[in-house]
Amino acid sequence: EEFCDAIPYSDRLVVFRSDLVEHEVLPSLRRERTAITVWMYGDIKSGVAAKPAVSASGRVLRNGAHQRRTIRNPPPPLPIRSNSCSGEDRPRIFVTIPAYRDPETNKTICSLYETAKYPDRISIGVIWQVDTSPANADSSCFAVQLPDAAWSTTNVRQLTLDYRHATGPCLARAMAQSLHRGEEYILQVDSHMRFRENWDEYLLQQISQCPDPDKSVLTAYPPAYVLDANGEA
Repeated sequence: EEFCDAIPYSDRLVVFRSDLVEHEVLPSLRRERTAITVWMYGDIKSGVAAKPAVSASGRVLRNGAHQRRTIRNPPPPLPIRSNSCSGEDRPRIFVTIPAYRDPETNKTICSLYETAKYPDRISIGVIWQVDTSPANADSSCFAVQLPDAAWSTTNVRQLTLDYRHATGPCLARAMAQSLHRGEEYILQVDSHMRFRENWDEYLLQQISQCPDPDKSVLTAYPPAYVLDANGEA
């Protein structure tokens, strides 16, 4: 296959669609190098103001950039076999959520809790990157209450970082990993997600089917979800 080496000459800027172009960044041994990643929402249009992306049912897409992935109805969830173990014998799952000024974060946690088959076996590590000044510009991030006060107190671990000091997702994910307390499995997700019913049981069954579950990683690009006029998915 053809490839192109972009030599890091002084004053050279390389811009590309990282979701379409396979790429690799090699180590810089002589000097520091800076990379900027930008998430752009909406449709690409030439000379025309972009309209809000709308699904076939007339609802606004959460992430317009994923319109072509979301217009069609997603396939139904794959079936789950009968339980292989139960109660205290079940492995625990630690979910890391780096959140940057995202009002969908608590809704994500609510969805995670409400759809889990065994929520007591689920723990979460959230890294809040929000406005911590008296202005409290990110109060909307906490408008939705966390589910089940007792569960949230014991199973949700949180660290807060002023967004002005945030340096990108790598630091936030590393901070989230520091909240791990020995759970057998780790699930890394974004702060704007919705979960299928019994997602925990499904993932455990999927990884158990790998030839070497202890050295296996499950990865997927989940489809976008849509919000109605009330901001509900």
